Amino acid sequence: MVAVSMKTAMALGGTSQRMRVTAPRAPFSSPIVPHLPQVRKCGPGKSVAVRAQSKDTDFDSILTTLADKFEKTDKKPAVIGWTAAAVGSFFLAEWLIHLPLLDFLLGFPLQLVGILALPWAYVKYVDESNSIVDDLGSAAKKVTNKLPGLE
Repeated sequence: MVAVSMKTAMALGGTSQRMRVTAPRAPFSSPIVPHLPQVRKCGPGKSVAVRAQSKDTDFDSILTTLADKFEKTDKKPAVIGWTAAAVGSFFLAEWLIHLPLLDFLLGFPLQLVGILALPWAYVKYVDESNSIVDDLGSAAKKVTNKLPGLE
């Protein structure tokens, strides 16, 4: 709504009270009447249906492997401490990145790097059929060899 000044309203023949003028609504801006069809048709009488397909990943075997490694280690307090520190630092970094100013300064560049890394990850893990589990395991082994208390 656009409010018209009292002087203009008096000049237009209005009363001393404020006169309000509204702009006409466009036909597509009505929230009551949807103008897009609910079901989009691909052809005469045909609708589009897509079925998702993915490789089956056995997470039980991954969890079993991690549990076996934890049970075999003699340094359970160090493993628990470093795991808690890693999870805590992850949540702290997420909190810092999403603060109002830092979200603009850090969040966008991090998302951009992630988007730019997608083609490399696609080629490595889909086209070349490398295993992400093996890569994560070797990276974890490199890190744990450098952490104090886990040698």
